[in-house]
Amino acid sequence: MNLLCIAVDHLHAGYLGCYGNTWIATPAFDQLAASGFVFDQATVDTLDLSAAYDSWWRGTHVIERHSKDSQGLALAGLARQAGMRTLLAADDPLVLEHAAGVDFDEIVECLPTPSGDEAADDVTQTHTARLFAEAGDRLLDLPRPFAMWLHVGALGGSWDAPLSFRERYLGEDDPPVPTFTTLPERIAPPEIDLDERFGYSQAYAGQVTLLDTCLGALLEQLEETNLAADTIVVVCGLRGLSLGEHGRVGRTDRRLYAENTHVPWLVRMPDRRGALRRSQALVQPSDLLPTVAEWLNHPLEAAPHWGRSLAKHAAGDAEKIRDRAIAVGAGEFAIRTTRWLLRGADCKADAEPTLTELFAKPDDFWEVSDVADRCPEVVEALQESYTATHAALAEGRDPPPLPAADEMLEA
Repeated sequence: MNLLCIAVDHLHAGYLGCYGNTWIATPAFDQLAASGFVFDQATVDTLDLSAAYDSWWRGTHVIERHSKDSQGLALAGLARQAGMRTLLAADDPLVLEHAAGVDFDEIVECLPTPSGDEAADDVTQTHTARLFAEAGDRLLDLPRPFAMWLHVGALGGSWDAPLSFRERYLGEDDPPVPTFTTLPERIAPPEIDLDERFGYSQAYAGQVTLLDTCLGALLEQLEETNLAADTIVVVCGLRGLSLGEHGRVGRTDRRLYAENTHVPWLVRMPDRRGALRRSQALVQPSDLLPTVAEWLNHPLEAAPHWGRSLAKHAAGDAEKIRDRAIAVGAGEFAIRTTRWLLRGADCKADAEPTLTELFAKPDDFWEVSDVADRCPEVVEALQESYTATHAALAEGRDPPPLPAADEMLEA
């Protein structure tokens, strides 16, 4: 059994067809979703990339690492112990130098080359295409069984897709597509020009189309070389990207809204178990390591306090994963249940909170309508649950269950 994990930074779930988008063509993602399993409610626990990789690779929630140094077995070490050849291919120095990546047998560096301020003339000239081509070449040479991790950071870097990719999404009465290759970092005023905001979406859609094209080529290579028959494929987002939602544009927005924290997560098993199935389970990055451990039949030495194996779930055997998901950021937290998401101030117990927003889930998908003032009992219960969960994880304990009140339970 082989393992191929493709992790895409700044992948906005709202721009993929398999997550409900109807105006952007993402046939490779959609085909992968159709032949695999889709987690609809995957939520990251941090927007810091280095900390995010600790979650994905070490299987610990970011809160667990606040009070202790988590240096246990990481994903690459687990795969090596299971007899797999391991390879990390990445286009970000932070990922290439991450402490949890030292156990990879081989590390392939594919950094972007300076391309100026112009889009590429052809797909093959783009950084994303070069990265996927390098990964595909290494894939053919890897001894079996293998575990390969491919980090794709181009959605947060230079948007060098040919302008024709953006023009695919140009309406008859729309202004010309923007030509920038670096997404501006800005706070958008309430009266932001709608054409300007749509221009950000067009440019990003072009880059997502390029990503989908490259992903499709890699998946086709797996099929043509018969690797698909014994390779588990995981595609996940590391964090999203603000494109004008909630008044911000760019990578520097670290607020815990859905455009930043809600990420795609797809799994395709070699025998297509779980195909065409979707899950509303609240899953988080720390679930990956115990899942891989079960796939490889290589149990972890210590049971995690937060991470849960999704192996049976991804095979179509539904079982509840957890009753809440937690994310922490710069001075704020978010706690998500099946019915609610509370975004609050992560401050000392004796401090007065200055941030309280409550959104009804899953209906308010992109968190537009704050109902905190209408549901004070829910706000209080979720704040208490976050405090209790934080304390338990920081102390190395399993968190207590959610309150049993009707408004807190699954609908």
